[in-house]
Amino acid sequence: MLLVANIDLLPGDDASVVTAQVQDSQGNPIPLAVENVVKIPGFDWITEVIVRLPDGIGLSQAQVSVNARGVTSNQALIQLSP
Repeated sequence: MLLVANIDLLPGDDASVVTAQVQDSQGNPIPLAVENVVKIPGFDWITEVIVRLPDGIGLSQAQVSVNARGVTSNQALIQLSP
C-alpha cells in the first residue's frame, strides 16, 4: 500500500489512471501492478494506491514512484519485507 498526495480522481476512475514502478539498486525500473486506487475517507488529498510486487523481486528496499494522468511523483525510499 502506498499513500500518495494530490491525485485527482474523477467519478468512475479506477486503477488504470495510475501506474507505479520501483527502481532496483542499479537504477533499473521495475513496473508494479496497480490493483486499486481509492481516496482516504476524511482526507480528500490522500489517495491509497495498492500495488503488487513482482514475485522474486529480491530487494530489501527500493525507490518507488507513482504516475497519475502523466504526472510522476517524486521517488520515495520504501522498505520491502516478505
